[in-house]
Amino acid sequence: MAKKTLKNIAKKQSWVRRVIQIGFFVFVFLLTAAHVMEERGIELPFSRVASLHALCPFGAVETIGRLITQGSFIPKTHESNFWMFLATAGITVLIGAAFCGWLCPLGSIQDWVGRLGKRIFKKRYNRFVPPKLDRLLGFLRYVVLILVVVQTTRMLSLAFVKVDPYYALFHFWTGEALPSAIIVLAVVLAASLFVERPWCRWLCPFGAVLGLVQLISPWKIRRNTNLCTSCGLCGRTCPMNIDVDKKTAVYDTRCNRCGECLAACPVAGALDHSFPGKSKSGTQKLSLKNRFLTAGIILVLFAAPILIAKQAGLFITSNKKEIIQGKLEIDDIKASMTLDDLAKGFDSTLVTLLHYLGLPSDMSGDTKLKDIEDVIETVTTRVIREKMASF
Repeated sequence: MAKKTLKNIAKKQSWVRRVIQIGFFVFVFLLTAAHVMEERGIELPFSRVASLHALCPFGAVETIGRLITQGSFIPKTHESNFWMFLATAGITVLIGAAFCGWLCPLGSIQDWVGRLGKRIFKKRYNRFVPPKLDRLLGFLRYVVLILVVVQTTRMLSLAFVKVDPYYALFHFWTGEALPSAIIVLAVVLAASLFVERPWCRWLCPFGAVLGLVQLISPWKIRRNTNLCTSCGLCGRTCPMNIDVDKKTAVYDTRCNRCGECLAACPVAGALDHSFPGKSKSGTQKLSLKNRFLTAGIILVLFAAPILIAKQAGLFITSNKKEIIQGKLEIDDIKASMTLDDLAKGFDSTLVTLLHYLGLPSDMSGDTKLKDIEDVIETVTTRVIREKMASF
């Protein structure tokens, strides 16, 4: 009877997390789709939707170098990125890197592909890479983090977008994702058939940041050595191959608080997501083993700073301004702009612009960039941006 009860609890915990993962994935996809439609001139019944760049918490890390050295944001990042970072950091400081384990869409899709890998390889799944090599590869996250910050500061642009699988995941169908990023995404998903979350455990620069931040979190996965039977189920179940069964508290920076080890533990009270110390009854203090409670804390901590910032008018997602003669930046070229807007922004004439872009000389200046593709299929907004970079 006890075993049956434990199994039911484990299923409920997994169900809660999976619902949150699916919900957040769909939410981000809908935001992306709405932004793309708006950029293509399709009128929507609600206010302007921000780009995925402006809603990425890692954007705050990427732009920090330029913000410190020059006092300005790199293109496509705004104040909103820092509020998104604050939301994820708040979760991480309190209960650990649960953003990675519960909300990150790229992490979620790796989980889903991994479930297929488990069916194919069964017990061999996630055991193809030797433990020592696995731990060594984990340090690549910090190498990637340093390279991204340095290159972004040096180039004054989003250098990471060239290989960013997260952006490619939601933009491979829009034509905005670079081929190199799509290839990285494909490799990551293919690798997920053999290894749990290969991107997260070895390469994710934002995971590296949150992994370091969570070291100060008071809520950790803790093992009660008096109750633990050393069955090893928690360690074997851990997606990141952390030896949970050999630790009194998990400080590993790869832990994303997914709770798989908690669900696997067959002894009540032997493993918990809790505060330091024990109560008078000997149980762990302030337990978060209840996944419904954990889900509520994650959602509240994530949403609160964003909603407060939006209400206060501080959640700025765009620096779009009136087009000034000769002052238009490449990143500000939008599909909804007209050829006249483009000519004005680059201090040119319509005739010169049409000739440079290889467009018919009789094309109207009122033509929107998104409509040019209907006349010449190869001249997309993305192509125009690339050409105007050398204008």
